[in-house]
Amino acid sequence: MDNVLLLRVTTVAATDVAMAVGVGCVLTGRWVELSSSSHSERLRQRLAVLRIFAAVLLVVGTAGALLALVAAFSGAASLRELRVALPDVLATAPGRDAAAVLAVSCLVMLCAVAVRGGAGSRWLLAALWLGVIGLRAASGHAVEEGPMTAAVAWQGIHLLGITAWSGAVLVSGCVLSLVTAPQEARGLVARLSRDATAGLLLVVVSGTVKTYTTLAPTHHVLPLDPWTRVLAFKLVAVAVALVCGASSRAQLRAPVWGDAESGRIRIYLVLESFAMLLILVLSAWLGSTELPGG
Repeated sequence: MDNVLLLRVTTVAATDVAMAVGVGCVLTGRWVELSSSSHSERLRQRLAVLRIFAAVLLVVGTAGALLALVAAFSGAASLRELRVALPDVLATAPGRDAAAVLAVSCLVMLCAVAVRGGAGSRWLLAALWLGVIGLRAASGHAVEEGPMTAAVAWQGIHLLGITAWSGAVLVSGCVLSLVTAPQEARGLVARLSRDATAGLLLVVVSGTVKTYTTLAPTHHVLPLDPWTRVLAFKLVAVAVALVCGASSRAQLRAPVWGDAESGRIRIYLVLESFAMLLILVLSAWLGSTELPGG
């Protein structure tokens, strides 16, 4: 893996994790606003920290992605060469797309730092995160078929699904330790489990459509090469996440809910969170490289 590809994968992974945590904070914030949890204030403080972390990571990731694009286009190897080549890259369509994502990311960071909670600020952040998702969908591989095509729309739905799924898992794992009352923990997990399930359904539907439209017309058979092996590892991580998620949802149906059930849920969430992080990193690698035979 060359340095430019490594930078590209790292920045895309950072951006994906930031999007997941940011959207997860929006989903969790909705539960906190609707609930009468005795831990609401501590939850709001934790969510505020996670919001700012996600926003800063998003800006770092998108700025790094722009630098990786400049390096790939120009072959620049130093900061001075990158600075000289930047205007020329910004004049291209990919450069403008990357700059637009970075601009909206900066708005997300400003909003995350400035807001003090409440439904209005949560909806504003949600709209900005959706803007980031939409711009990223319009600047990926799918845009090769045109800027306003079904492929771009399906890519946006896929990104929204994976972000909601992974975000609900990651943020619930980060805040569940603050909820010590078993029934309140059950309510939080149940709410975010529904959000994660909805995101998973979007991933399955959009992923099926994308796979069919990409591979079926040419009857493309993937060769056994590094790209395919990474895809296989990603599918294993997806399977682990699905098993952990199903175990958590099964635990929610327990007739009696106490400390033991809460402890098992926490273990499942930790395992599922690690699996989701691995999925996001492997997805970044797959999305930054060409499909075999493409």
